[in-house]
Amino acid sequence: MENLRRVAITLLAVATVLVAFLCFADLKHSQFIGFRGHYGNNDFSVATVYEGSPADVAGLQSGDIIAAQDSRGIAEWYSRYRSDRDLYMERHQELSGPIRYDVTRDGRSRIFYVAPRGVLFSDIVRVYGVRLVLIVLLVFLMIVILKSRTNEPAGVVVTLTFGLASLWLIVDIPDWWEFLSPVQSGLPHSAMYLKKMAEILFLQLAVAFLVHVALVFPTRHPLLDRFPRLLLINYCGPLLVLAILAVGADGGSLNQLAVVHRARLWINTVVMIAAAAIMLTNYRMLSSPGDRAQIRWIVASLVLFVGIHMILWNLPKMVIGHPLVPDYEWALLPMTLVPIAMTMSIVNHELFGIRGIIRGRIKLLNTMLEREKSMVVNRDRRIQDMRRELAELNKSLDQYRRAELGDPPGRPGSSFTRLEQRFPEIGAIRRVRLRGASPKWEPIFERVVVAARGSVPVMIVGDSGTGKTNLAWAVYRLGDRVDRVYKEISCAQFEHADPAFSLGRLFGIGTGHGLTNVPREGRAGLLEECDGGTLFLDDFDRLPLNVQDMLLHPLEGRSFDPGIGVGSARNVSIKFILATNRDPDRLVEEGLFRGDVLSRIGERIDVPPLRDRPEDIPLLVEHFLG
Repeated sequence: MENLRRVAITLLAVATVLVAFLCFADLKHSQFIGFRGHYGNNDFSVATVYEGSPADVAGLQSGDIIAAQDSRGIAEWYSRYRSDRDLYMERHQELSGPIRYDVTRDGRSRIFYVAPRGVLFSDIVRVYGVRLVLIVLLVFLMIVILKSRTNEPAGVVVTLTFGLASLWLIVDIPDWWEFLSPVQSGLPHSAMYLKKMAEILFLQLAVAFLVHVALVFPTRHPLLDRFPRLLLINYCGPLLVLAILAVGADGGSLNQLAVVHRARLWINTVVMIAAAAIMLTNYRMLSSPGDRAQIRWIVASLVLFVGIHMILWNLPKMVIGHPLVPDYEWALLPMTLVPIAMTMSIVNHELFGIRGIIRGRIKLLNTMLEREKSMVVNRDRRIQDMRRELAELNKSLDQYRRAELGDPPGRPGSSFTRLEQRFPEIGAIRRVRLRGASPKWEPIFERVVVAARGSVPVMIVGDSGTGKTNLAWAVYRLGDRVDRVYKEISCAQFEHADPAFSLGRLFGIGTGHGLTNVPREGRAGLLEECDGGTLFLDDFDRLPLNVQDMLLHPLEGRSFDPGIGVGSARNVSIKFILATNRDPDRLVEEGLFRGDVLSRIGERIDVPPLRDRPEDIPLLVEHFLG
């Protein structure tokens, strides 16, 4: 496809250079008069006189009827043009100086002398402005398609169609015998012949490419499967017919071109109607909504363009000899719909349309899939990095705690005596609730001292019977809420209970609840009862996930919606202490514990089991025997 694109651009560049030389020679030998019209009954009707042109200066007006030019009647000029083009052009090139026109205006005969002058750029813009705008538009659309780098094969075919149509628009400047303006003097017949040949070639190839687009866009037409050589006939057939007619024509080269011009009009009429019909049948056979949306505007614009062109120009030209609209430039305006529709169908569907959306979604999913694959591949490495970082952070935290407790840096942990001297409550807790002589209790109490400060949630992790409840009491006693309410509750009771019971127990139940065994006026929840105090939730992992969701806002101290029928959102200030006898990280992986709850924990205290602190066994035996 890329090679085909390069070949197409190269051919268009070569053709553009050829057209530039032909048009330069044409302009060099042309003189501007400045009016347009069409032949009637042995006369010429003026349709348009351009402001500031020699015809305008001489006094010609639209609606004037020209009966003669330089003492020769229009009918005589026209018959010479029809019978022998070469002799006609030789006579015409002999004209020099002002041109005399015998004009009939409002039933009265008048004589005007028009002095032609050289063609200026402003004259080209004024006379062929619509054509120039269309050429610029086609070139712009070609660039848009090429820049989009669409993978659709029809993109290259459409680009060639636009390029050849642009070249035809440049070369196909109406000759003076068609509009009596501009006058060409001294131009060799060979240059005129080449110009007309280029015009015929570019137009035929542009129309053939249009049929090609209808046969392959957006999907291959069944006609190509039934007739594999249809494209070859499409490209070579019209050119071969025109070549045969040119060879068989009588007279010189210009007569041959005249015969080809008339035949080309009929051939192109049939071919353009066929292109519109093929595109219409192709649209009706499509079953994919995306393909139908892609081709809908092409079909509509092509049918509209062909219809307008046939009615206003081709058919009247073939039947009565002149178009219904004298100004041919105006008839080109509907042509803008076709290239715009084609470009939008290719580029828009590539970027924004149904296919583009699907391609974009596929690309996004592929990117996400590759990212997930890389995450799975690097999972073990990322876990090791996180564990290493956690170890470093815990080490830094221990150093901070030792410095806070008065230990010199780098020295082993302080004794229980130093800790109890600073926090006398620890001694009472160890004597009554947490008895043990193991050195592992020292870092635990250091964490308890830090965890007790402020209102950040605390999690205590340890096997059953290791003293999690007593540690929670220690956190409460060493905190700044010691003189306020303290409640503890086992979440195991909520594991298989009605969700309404769990929510009502925690968040409260208002009036009109309709629940049995609950007072009619409702009941306050634990969160409201513990406002300003401490709430210990033992076996927190047994709490259903939906209830864990509801606790996210209270854990952060944010407002939350209370339970059944309680009312508007409210805030509470609670020191939360959570406890579990299972590893929270594994619970998160198993889907039994909310990861965002774990992320809100400010301090975690791990209690080692008795098997890891044998020093406590004699002390505990003595305590229980006593």
